[in-house]
Amino acid sequence: MQARRGKPEDIEDVIELNRYSYAIPSDEDERMEKCLKEIDVASEFFIAERGGESCAHVRMIPLEQNVRSRWKKMAAVSMVASAPETRRLGYVREIMLQSLRELKEEGYGVSMLYPFKDSFYASMGYVKMPPWYTLTCNPRNIVYSKVPRDYRIDRVDSKTGWKECEGIHNYIVSRTHGAAKRTRKRWDEHKIWFRGNLVVVYGPTSDPEGYMAYKLKGYGQFGDRDEVGTMNIEEMLWKNPEALKALLRFISLHEDQIIKVKMPIIPLSRNYYHWIQGINVPNVKARFITMARIVDVEEALNGIPVSNQGSVAIKVIDDQFEWNTQTFHITGQNGELSVEHTDDSDPDIVMSIGSLTALLYGSLSCKELFQLGMLKERAPDILDDWFPKIQPWLIEHF
Repeated sequence: MQARRGKPEDIEDVIELNRYSYAIPSDEDERMEKCLKEIDVASEFFIAERGGESCAHVRMIPLEQNVRSRWKKMAAVSMVASAPETRRLGYVREIMLQSLRELKEEGYGVSMLYPFKDSFYASMGYVKMPPWYTLTCNPRNIVYSKVPRDYRIDRVDSKTGWKECEGIHNYIVSRTHGAAKRTRKRWDEHKIWFRGNLVVVYGPTSDPEGYMAYKLKGYGQFGDRDEVGTMNIEEMLWKNPEALKALLRFISLHEDQIIKVKMPIIPLSRNYYHWIQGINVPNVKARFITMARIVDVEEALNGIPVSNQGSVAIKVIDDQFEWNTQTFHITGQNGELSVEHTDDSDPDIVMSIGSLTALLYGSLSCKELFQLGMLKERAPDILDDWFPKIQPWLIEHF
């Protein structure tokens, strides 16, 4: 088996293998083909070849991720697929690792994915992040009954209206740990993939201040029909409380049309239980977990903002990548971290790449890592000062 970067002539094979591996519905299949053929993404694929034929591939989408207020180059793992006759032969693992080796040389510090099998990715150094959640309620239960003064809500064309949303998206991801910034290619791809409705909130100066992308299905509730009127919100972002109230009012105006609204719970909406009334037990359901991995310790940790000065020597164990398997001297000075290799034979702590990743992203504290058996010894207190717990939120679907 040989692993290599994708070329434009590989796209037909990529499409065919994706069709088989994911049993993609015909409407999505058409969009996938349009995305992969019209947008230049061939070089994002890593191909496994056997006997001159493609037998597996993985896509590494180049993104920038907000990691504790610092932008880090992030490889987003997507479209992992292999031919059934070549599965369980280690091909996907090999192209995954080969792709990360190459991307490390291009300055990538971190990687994230939505796992199909968490144990498989954990064996390659990825560690689980908290799941997404969805709130389901009747729009009649929404509290807000008025659009704020001087605000308006417009439904816009879901093909061309995304331009109005880009500034809001950039504003939110720049302030949200774990969120990823969309490149021009990603926006173009997003426009092709999305099939639904788009609404934008405009403020007193007529500037966009919030938006919501959603789909409607069914109508009301009649007899014993299984399908009831439902609003599925795929993305809902706002820059201020007024824009949020306008969006919630827009949702509530569908109360004669829909019975259920499903909305994502994100860091912006932690106080969602104040938006609804008449519900003592909110219907909140966990959805996807994500997984993350530090690709390059130096690149990932350098420049992370900290308030406390100090230093610590960490011996990192990375079973896949030798450049991470060494001792690093990490110093907090002038408000940020700096990282360098050291020959210190007596480090302050020994840590796996997965444990260090969980600490960096804030999904687990040092105490929790120790309790879960992910640390074998008590960690220096300064690590909790540098890496306080914080919910990482990956806004991007891939």
